[in-house]
Amino acid sequence: LEYLQNAVQWASQYGLKLIINLHGIPGSQNGYDNSGHKISYLTWQSNQMNIDQTDAIIKQIASMFSGQPNIIPIIAPINEPAGYYGSSVLTPLMQYYYNSYGNIRYPYSTLMQSSTVILLHDAFQPLSYWSVFETTPNFQGVAMDTHIYQVFSNT
Repeated sequence: LEYLQNAVQWASQYGLKLIINLHGIPGSQNGYDNSGHKISYLTWQSNQMNIDQTDAIIKQIASMFSGQPNIIPIIAPINEPAGYYGSSVLTPLMQYYYNSYGNIRYPYSTLMQSSTVILLHDAFQPLSYWSVFETTPNFQGVAMDTHIYQVFSNT
């Protein structure tokens, strides 16, 4: 967290805004090297302790930085989860997203909502998959993130 705190301090000093995006989580969310664990099959979703640790990390980050929306307006609780493995990943991911909403939008466990936006990755699912997930009026400050990698295809 020391490096993250330094980055936030530098951003403040130079008038920059940051998006905090959790790329590496216990057990890996996708098995890719950018998750911190290049492995053949992710295990984040199959171990409740991994999920609980990830919840705790996001809760800690949100509570540290939610009072600084001029520097950190957005927090993404997980980067590129491998939703293409189906319900074995998507089911725990959706619960994690619900937990993250509470952790990010209500970082102090109060009724006072933070202005920090929660950025959810689409887990490589079509946006229609998410069309009724965490929508208004019950959920405020939610955005969907999609990554399109054209460089890896012939199109």
